[in-house]
Amino acid sequence: MLPVSEVAPTLRAELEDGTTIEGEHEIDTATPGRSRIARFGTTVPVGAYPSALTALAEADIIVLGPGDLYTSTLANMVVNGMKEAVVASKAKLVYIANLFSKCGQTEGMPVSACVTEVEKYAGRAPDVIIINTGAVPEAALSAY
Repeated sequence: MLPVSEVAPTLRAELEDGTTIEGEHEIDTATPGRSRIARFGTTVPVGAYPSALTALAEADIIVLGPGDLYTSTLANMVVNGMKEAVVASKAKLVYIANLFSKCGQTEGMPVSACVTEVEKYAGRAPDVIIINTGAVPEAALSAY
């Protein structure tokens, strides 16, 4: 496993209502009814780790997810050079959708909207999308 960058970036989300949120913890905070994320990135440009770019160029499969859409999955794509590397890669791009939405990030978003966001930040549509179509175990529902 390789880091996406040698520098820990500060994430920044601009919401549809004009509010700006900085920091993974703040973006990740469950805020019911919060406006959706319109733009997502870092507070200052951060360059990709060269070995990570090489790994993407040599990969057969690139897997995005599962994880919080913005603060886990797409956080990797907003590091300078990553989107371009995914676009240039001949690897299959696989997106694994979460079982549940994230309050304050993907609340009320269908999987199709999450895929649109993946395409926007990864620079290309996933070749494969993995979605659970079965019943969610009661223990998982209770914990959620």
